[in-house]
This record gives sequence, C-alpha cells and structure tokens, in this order.
Amino acid sequence: MQNLRILLLQTPTVYLGETPISIQRRTVRNLLFYLACQPETDRTRLCTLFWPDLLEEKSRPILRTTLAKCRAALPDPKIIVTSGESVTLDHNRVWVDLQEFRELVKVNLRPALQISNQQPLPEALAQQLRRAVNLWSANEFWPGADFYGQPDLEDWVRDLRQEAGYSFQRTEKVYKSRRERDVIEFEAQVEKK
Repeated sequence: MQNLRILLLQTPTVYLGETPISIQRRTVRNLLFYLACQPETDRTRLCTLFWPDLLEEKSRPILRTTLAKCRAALPDPKIIVTSGESVTLDHNRVWVDLQEFRELVKVNLRPALQISNQQPLPEALAQQLRRAVNLWSANEFWPGADFYGQPDLEDWVRDLRQEAGYSFQRTEKVYKSRRERDVIEFEAQVEKK
C-alpha cells in the first residue's frame, strides 16, 4: 500500500500517493495535522487542546468520535494508532514534510555552519540543505489554519511556526549565501580559463 503524505509547509494537503484526500471537517483535519507533527501524544492533551471549555469526561467521547471520523477519512484506519492513553500516527506509513524538514535541518545545518565560509559546501551537504529549503512553498507552517475557540492549539501552532520559521530562515540563509559564493567563485574560475 502507498504511504500517506501530509504537507504542512505549503497549503495543507493529504495525499495517498499522488491522489489528494479531502477531509472536509475542520476539527478532524486539524486533529490529523496535529498528530502528524507529534511523535506521540495522549488523550488528555488532545482533549485539552481541542475542547478546552469542556471537562475531560465530556470531551473524551467527542475525541473518540473525532478519531473515528479521522480514521474513516483515511484510506487505512490503522494509520491512526491508539493504545491506552497514547494516540499517534503510524509514522512508518506516513510521510510529513515538517518532519522531513526537521530531520534535514537537524542532521545538516550544524555541519554546514562548521565549515569555514572560505570553503565550499560539499555537494552532498548542499543538496540536503537545498532539499530542506525546497520543502517550503508557503511563508509559514500550516498556512490558513483556523482554531476558533482553541487558544492552546493556536498557541502551539504559533510556537511551532516560530520554531520552524526560524530553522527555515537559518537554513535558507546558509544555503543561499554559501551557494552564491560558490557560483561566483566557479564563474571566476571559468573566466580565467
């Protein structure tokens, strides 16, 4: 079976292979996107984020129903994994652009920063930084998100936007400044010949 792809660094979209999956209900969609950004979370946290005005005993049945609707919207309901209090996605079967971006930055930004500005970036490192930068096609993480009456979820998205945006700006700056210098040096070498 094809993997599910969740894009949040552009217009938020869910794909199975190349086919978009439409998830009409905002809360169901937001729950899926939240789970896509987390390695794992628990039911209490989800109830607090999504239904902050309700006591947990009132929000738990709503969470169960929302998880059921989310499973029904996906090509395979087993993509959402629950075990006791734990709720997560089967990240072996779901690719998320934000997670890919985070991993590329984590592995490649520090080594790039440790290379002297006088030396070119190794091609493999430059390609990984370019890959991270190219994952973004919006000005922010999860553009157009709406969380009416969910202030903790709004705060979480705002914080994640700041974190991811900062990482993007640093990565883009390193990549572009180093690649521009490399191109200028290459062109100078070509002119000498």
